[in-house]
This record gives sequence, structure tokens and C-alpha cells, in this order.
Amino acid sequence: MSCWWLGARWLLSTTCFQDLLLNGVALAFVTELDELIYMALMPDDIKEMVQDFKIAVPPKIVKSVSTKSQHEKDLLTFVAYRDWRLSVMIARMASTALVVVGLPVVYIRYLQQVLPGYKWDVHANCEGFIREMTQGM
Repeated sequence: MSCWWLGARWLLSTTCFQDLLLNGVALAFVTELDELIYMALMPDDIKEMVQDFKIAVPPKIVKSVSTKSQHEKDLLTFVAYRDWRLSVMIARMASTALVVVGLPVVYIRYLQQVLPGYKWDVHANCEGFIREMTQGM
């Protein structure tokens, strides 16, 4: 909402038509960027799961199996399956995040051969250069 308000004020302050057109396109891009990223990066099964989860209070379901209607039983089965799918997706995303973060760290610390004997000691070697650059400011 605040993005809309600031964008509208920004468009109202535009003085010429060409800038208004360019600023309008830029504002539309900024406000729709999150949806664009979601559509491009989220897997289809995650999008389906988002559609399955509704923001509503589920109906109270009686615990006794004999008094449940077929609709309630189907709802319980669907909720259990949905929850299982969610936990599988979370596990997949967590393992992917671990690989994405862990693999570069392992490579940099143990497997890289570009700088043999590198022990994270760049600062000591560059200290004189850094001092010269900061004194000139």
C-alpha cells in the first residue's frame, strides 16, 4: 500500500509526458516484480500447494470415525496429504539451500586450487595500499 502511495506521488510530480510514461512503466515494473520473481523461480508443485492452502478457519471435525460423513473423511485425507506434501517440499527446499550454501564454502575452504596455500591473509599484504587509498580521501 505504501509503495502504491509513494508511486502515485512520484507520478504526480512528473512534469512532462515522456517522463510520466517512463515513470509509469517503471512503477508497474517495481510493483509487479515480486509476482514476476514468484512466477519465474517457484516450481509448479509449490505454486499448486500455495493454491491449496486457503486462508480460512477449517471446520471443526469430530474425532469419532463412526460419526464422520464421507465429506469429512475426504477432507481429513486431503489435509493429511497436503501436510505431507508441505513437509516434503520444506525438506527439499532446506536440502537445496544447504547444498547451495555449503558447496561453495567447501570448495573455497578445501578444494580450490587457483591460489595454492591461500590462508585468508590478503589484508596483511594489502595494508599499505589500503592506508594510501584512505589517506588520499
